[in-house]
Amino acid sequence: MRSNDKLKNAVVYLAGPIDNATDLGRGWRQEITHKIKQSNIQLKVLDPTQKPHDAMSETSEEQIKIRQLKQTGQWDALVKFMKRLRRTDLRFVDLSDFIILYLDPTVHMVGSYNEMFVAEQQQKPILAIVNGTKADLSSWLFATLKPSEIFESVDECVAYLRCINDGTIELDDRWLLIRDYLNQEPTAMDMETFYKNVYQPAKFLDECRNINGAE
Repeated sequence: MRSNDKLKNAVVYLAGPIDNATDLGRGWRQEITHKIKQSNIQLKVLDPTQKPHDAMSETSEEQIKIRQLKQTGQWDALVKFMKRLRRTDLRFVDLSDFIILYLDPTVHMVGSYNEMFVAEQQQKPILAIVNGTKADLSSWLFATLKPSEIFESVDECVAYLRCINDGTIELDDRWLLIRDYLNQEPTAMDMETFYKNVYQPAKFLDECRNINGAE
């Protein structure tokens, strides 16, 4: 039986090249955000090219500043700037339930790979869109990405999201969507149900009982 809105209130981070991309990575991000909305998938999208005002920006002005720091040899200032930028983007990965990664084999993508491996370490789903074909990708990536979740267009990726959202594709245990729980006051029974239904292993249920003083 299908159930709509499986992804309601889930958070997705859009990872992909910015500083070495011809359009600063805006094009595909704008396209997929628009098509997600058109598909009535109620995702919350974290786009590093459209950050909140008080977050570390990656606009054209910031890219000019980075180039100036390099050209003038202000390496300490560049280190400080980039550490803050990296921390911001990795915190966005932390806050996401899954990421969509744009892979362009023709572009040097250091930061995007960093974000991908952080998401992998957190055992989050990673959906990938490749500029080209799967065969163009580095073989190393297939140790991290599922071939069935590597797409050759934005449309293919959005179609996959629709199938997840309406229940056609079942969520596996990587899909830990906890946003609704964060908006509630946890009780002993709430937490026990959460661990039982999401995590499954008995040790988590035992820890929950101990924390809440249950018998």
